[in-house]
Amino acid sequence: RRRVQHSRTMATTVRPFEFATAGRTVFGVGTFEERAGALLLELANREGVDLARQPLLVVAGSSGRMVEDLCDLVRAAAGSIPIPDPVVYLCPEGEPTVASCRECTALASQAGCGLVVAVGGGTAIDTAKAVAALITNGGHERDIYDFLEVVGRAMPLERRPCPFVAIPTTP
Repeated sequence: RRRVQHSRTMATTVRPFEFATAGRTVFGVGTFEERAGALLLELANREGVDLARQPLLVVAGSSGRMVEDLCDLVRAAAGSIPIPDPVVYLCPEGEPTVASCRECTALASQAGCGLVVAVGGGTAIDTAKAVAALITNGGHERDIYDFLEVVGRAMPLERRPCPFVAIPTTP
């Protein structure tokens, strides 16, 4: 048998890349700091979201790590365009719950949020995905169980979800 040796430096030599299919993946060292604000504004423009009237919803883990940095990056990218402060929802620790999804959806609906960004791990990302779907499909008045597949009624969404971006922070 021939042995294959792997370089220990392989993980540190991955070059930045983009991957586009049904969604878009942007990856690379420094991508958050260098491009997050501009990419969010680009998505808002492409999807017809007026961030001056439809604030950004930022869903984050309980620590709120990186939320202020993200808000600063969006403001810097907007330049002289006046946009309101993003609406921020910090998820309780643990798996997302129906109650936390309802609470976040009510907050987003009341503020008229038009774009959802998750910053964090699985809880923030899963909560934000559910909220993005609920905002455009009945809001906090709608029963989340209508759309859950295994424990709910598995009904299809009536409208396309609100634009959604995930910024995973779990190593």
